[in-house]
Amino acid sequence: MSIFYFFSPEITILIGIILLLIIEILFPKRGLIAFLISLVFLFISTYFVFEQLFKMNKEFFQELLKTVQNYEYAKYIIESLRFGPIERLFDLIFLIGTIFFVILSYDYYKNKSGGDYYFLIFSALFGSMLLPKSENWAVFILSLEILSFSLYALVGYKRNLFSYEAATKYFFIGAFSSSFLIVGIAFLYFVSGSLSFESLFQNYAFRSFFGLLKSKDFLSIIGVGFLIVGIGFKLSAVPFHFWTPDVFEGSPSPTASYISTISKAAAFAIVLKLFQGVFSSYPKLWEGLILWISVFTMIVGNLAAIRENSIKKLLAFSTIANAGYALTGIYAGGIEGFKSIILFLFIYTIMTFGAFSIVQMVAEDDTKIENLKGLYRKSPFLAISLTLFMLSLAGIPPLAGFFAKFYIAYAIINVGDIGLAIWLFINGIISYYYYLKVVYYIFSDGEKEINFGYLPLFVTALCLVFVIFIGIYPSIILEFVNNVLNRFISG
Repeated sequence: MSIFYFFSPEITILIGIILLLIIEILFPKRGLIAFLISLVFLFISTYFVFEQLFKMNKEFFQELLKTVQNYEYAKYIIESLRFGPIERLFDLIFLIGTIFFVILSYDYYKNKSGGDYYFLIFSALFGSMLLPKSENWAVFILSLEILSFSLYALVGYKRNLFSYEAATKYFFIGAFSSSFLIVGIAFLYFVSGSLSFESLFQNYAFRSFFGLLKSKDFLSIIGVGFLIVGIGFKLSAVPFHFWTPDVFEGSPSPTASYISTISKAAAFAIVLKLFQGVFSSYPKLWEGLILWISVFTMIVGNLAAIRENSIKKLLAFSTIANAGYALTGIYAGGIEGFKSIILFLFIYTIMTFGAFSIVQMVAEDDTKIENLKGLYRKSPFLAISLTLFMLSLAGIPPLAGFFAKFYIAYAIINVGDIGLAIWLFINGIISYYYYLKVVYYIFSDGEKEINFGYLPLFVTALCLVFVIFIGIYPSIILEFVNNVLNRFISG
C-alpha cells in the first residue's frame, strides 16, 4: 500500500487548492472553470474517503505503519495527525457539505466569482479535515486558523456594507476566541512540557482535581478553562453565542449554511478528542460543565428564536440550540455518544443546506419571515420542501431530524440520565413554535417573488429526498456507521 494512497483525500484537496490559484492567475474570474474543477476534486476526494471507510480496520493501519517506516517524513505526519474511522466519517460530512456549498455558491454569484473564491472554500475544507486529526497543539492551531481565516474572507466576499460588517464582527470574535485558546495552550504546555496531546493526556496533572494544592494541577485546570471558553465561541455555545445571528444575517446564504454546519462539525470533532483525553481524567468536573453548557445553550437558542423575525437569524438561533443538543451527546460519552454526534451532525448538515438553498431563492435580499407569505401559491414545491425541512429540524417524525434527536436521547438514556432526556424533549417542544411559525407564513396569502435557480433547486430536491428517505429508513445510515466502527474494533 502506498503512503500517498492513505493521504489521498487530503492530497486531492491540496492539489485542488494549487490548481484553483493557477486558474485564477491564467483565467481571472472564470467562475465556470473553477466551479467544475472544484466539483471534480471534491468528488475524487469523497471517493477516496468512501473507499478507505470500507477498507479501514486494524490490519489496514498495521500495513500503513510498516509502509511509513520507509518514509522518514511520513513518520512526522503520522505523529502529528491521527487517521481513524471517526476522523474519516467527519471527512465525509465535510466533503458532502462542501459539495453543496460549491453548488449553491456558483448560482449565488452568477459566474462573478473566480478561482480565488473556490480557493477559499477549499482552504476552509482543508482546515476542517485537519482539525479532527490534530495530535498536537501546533497542528490544532494551524488547522483552526486556516479554517477561520478562510471563513472570514468568504463572509465578506459579497463586498457590500452588510457582508463587510458581518466579516469584521466574525474576525474580531474569532481573534478573541483564538487568544483564549492560545493562552490555554500555553498553560497546558507549561504543565506537560510538550505540545503533544498524548503527553498532555497522560500527565499526572489531570489525574485528580483535588490535587489543586499542587501548582501544576491548578494551572492545568486554568488551561482547560481557557480552552473551553475558546472552543465555546467556535461552537456558538452559551454564553459565547452572541456573534452568531449578526454574522448569519450579513453572510451570503451558502456561507451561512457552511458556518452553521461544517465549521461547527469541525469544532465538535476536536471537543470529542479533548473529552476523551483531558476531560475523561476527572469526569464529574468536566461532564458537569458540559452538561450545564448544553442545558443553557438549548434553552437560550430556542427562546431567542421565538421572538426572531428574520429567517436567517432564526436559523442562527436554531444552530445555537442544535449545538446544545449535540453537546449532550458528548456528555453521554462512550461509543453510543460518539455515534449519536456523528449521525446528528450528518443529518443536521443535510437539513440546513436544504433550508438555506430555499432561503437563497426566496429571502436572500429581505430576510423577514413575513416575506414568505404567498410562497405556496408561487411555488408549491419550495413551500412543501421548506415546510418539511422546518419540521425535520423540529424533530417531528417520520423525518430524518427526528431520528437524529432520538438517537441523541437514546445515548443519554443509555447512561441513565433521564432528566436530561426530558429536558431535551421539552426544548424540542419549545422549538415547534418558531419552526411552525415559518410554516404558517409559507401558507399565508400574499405575493412572493422568487429568484429561481436550477442549482439551488437541485440541492433542495436532493436534501429533501435524503430527509424523507432517512426518516423512513434510518437503519441505512446507522448500519453504515456501525459497520465502519465495528470493522475497526474487531479488525
